[in-house]
Amino acid sequence: MRIVHVACALVCALGATRVDASSDPARAEFRTAVGKACAQRAATTFDKPVVTVDPFGTETHGIAIVSKGNRAAVCAYEKKSKRVELSGVMTLPAGTLTARAQPQRLIDCSGKPVPQPAEVVLACADAGIVAGRLSWSSWSAPVATAIGDVSVNSCTPSCVAGTFSTFKIALVASGAKRCHNVMAYDTVTYAFIGKAPPGQSAGTVPYGCR
Repeated sequence: MRIVHVACALVCALGATRVDASSDPARAEFRTAVGKACAQRAATTFDKPVVTVDPFGTETHGIAIVSKGNRAAVCAYEKKSKRVELSGVMTLPAGTLTARAQPQRLIDCSGKPVPQPAEVVLACADAGIVAGRLSWSSWSAPVATAIGDVSVNSCTPSCVAGTFSTFKIALVASGAKRCHNVMAYDTVTYAFIGKAPPGQSAGTVPYGCR
């Protein structure tokens, strides 16, 4: 099968709480709602997870990272319907959720740092997995989170004659490396939201500066 296209404020937890008091009451109330909804949704996947709510979210979603140690998932809270979706579980690199650096770019497959990309290649060898239509909920924070989609070729009966299906994906950009005189994220961890394509689950992609 070939795939061809594709925080830190309030933290609520079942057993852990961190609070950001820097924003207006309406925004704080919304983040509280996101934190509670994501904690409830994650309770079936994690035992007493920490839920780190992004201070901004995207235009359409509140976003949180649900974690237990280095195991994590991205929680997407739709603003209009209040529907909550959880990505598959991903394993974040050690130190991701306690990082202090604030990168300004993300290193891409060419080894160049790019600002807030609309798409990210997740298989540099052949561009076989590309996350596209990305909406970033944060940027220039220790961790940047995005949701988007991938189009998957069934490759049945062949990749040339195959049909395409679209799946939702969540990305977590982490790490910090000086590249071309700027600090840049050098790792992307991803998992699918809802239904995942056959044979795909989660992964981590390191990027090198050139």
